[in-house]
Amino acid sequence: MNIKLFWITLVLASVLLLAGCQAEDRPALAVPQGAQAGDLTQMQPCEYQPLDSQAKYSAECGTLAVPENWEKASSRLIALPVVRIPAREQQPAEPVFYLQGGPGQSNLSWAPPDWLLAKHDLVFVGYRGIDGTVRLSCPELSRPLKAHLGKDFFSDQAQAEYAAAVKQCAASHQQAGVDLSGYTVPAVIQD
Repeated sequence: MNIKLFWITLVLASVLLLAGCQAEDRPALAVPQGAQAGDLTQMQPCEYQPLDSQAKYSAECGTLAVPENWEKASSRLIALPVVRIPAREQQPAEPVFYLQGGPGQSNLSWAPPDWLLAKHDLVFVGYRGIDGTVRLSCPELSRPLKAHLGKDFFSDQAQAEYAAAVKQCAASHQQAGVDLSGYTVPAVIQD
């Protein structure tokens, strides 16, 4: 296996593995019936609890419908969660949109500081492939990663097993109707 293919496989594997580990506790979403791309359901009162946090916030939650692939006019719609934690002041300043970096991480995992919430609404939009209706988990990759961790993680055998697991995972998602070409950083930004 060449080095470029190895690193592409390793990055994709890491993204898929993290995606599968980050969002398991979130309730499943659905695209609202009759929704069109860009539709945001009416925000409803909810409680926001960041992943891996004991903090809880009174918030408003909704669902944003977006095309699975922004480049294809006939693309199916997927749903992404939207959360707004209102500022405590009656006349808040501009809202703050929180965007966490790093591939495969949920955008719904930050506990904002009190000083920020005093004057600003805080808005989170869940990331495609992690927080929404499509979750790109990849359990096929767990076995070879665990088997080689701390031993021969970069060996030719390990690389071959990672590549086979990623191909199997991609095929499983594609058989389920997922358009993997729609899960890109530009698509997240467009959401």
